[in-house]
Amino acid sequence: MKAQEISKNIDTLQENIDAMLVELEITINNLVPINKE
Repeated sequence: MKAQEISKNIDTLQENIDAMLVELEITINNLVPINKE
């Protein structure tokens, strides 16, 4: 694999991880009721 391809794959992985983290955060927020007082 060329370095350019590896770099592109890493960028894709980072985007996927970011999306997964957002979904995880939403899921956690839905599971844990937050007391807003």
